[in-house]
Amino acid sequence: MESEFKKILAESKKTYKFKLGLAGNLPENINDTLKTALSKYEIVSLSKGKKTPIQERPLDFPKLQNMEVTYFDAELAYPTTPEILEQYVSLITKMSNSHVIARTATQHEDYPTDKKEEPYVAKLESPLEQAEKKAQDHVGQKRVIEILKQMEKDRQQITMAKEDSKNKKEKQLQDREEKASASPLTKVKHDKPEGVSTGGLK
Repeated sequence: MESEFKKILAESKKTYKFKLGLAGNLPENINDTLKTALSKYEIVSLSKGKKTPIQERPLDFPKLQNMEVTYFDAELAYPTTPEILEQYVSLITKMSNSHVIARTATQHEDYPTDKKEEPYVAKLESPLEQAEKKAQDHVGQKRVIEILKQMEKDRQQITMAKEDSKNKKEKQLQDREEKASASPLTKVKHDKPEGVSTGGLK
């Protein structure tokens, strides 16, 4: 019973630590604004912001350029997720969501700090990654030749189909005529020869 009580007591005292990063110029009275925003989760502690030097590519904001980042350590009594916290802080501070980041203390410790910055290359100027080797076969002159070959092949198939259909019809007609001439019910009429009398003897 005592151990169960200690467990409940420990859980009731559990807190949730986050590292908040805000890139670029900050709104006035940012500390008070953050306190107001985080009071929703009952603030245990909130540090003053610590600014980094201006970096060409800030570590947590690789899409931004030549900016300083201000970090705040926040400890909260109620749980939330980094994603929700980011959106909420962005809404309250009126900063773009692309300029706000939230990480748990564990995430921040695991995040590589020795990552080397690579020169930024505009996608429009870079070669297509993993381009299909035969991509050129589907465009330009080669593609036109392929289409013409396919059209000629289709034309030949259509012509052959028409000839086969014509031959079948002629064969059916010929079979009908042969059956009609061979039928015992068919009567052949003979014309009377001219000048021949069919009368009897007088």
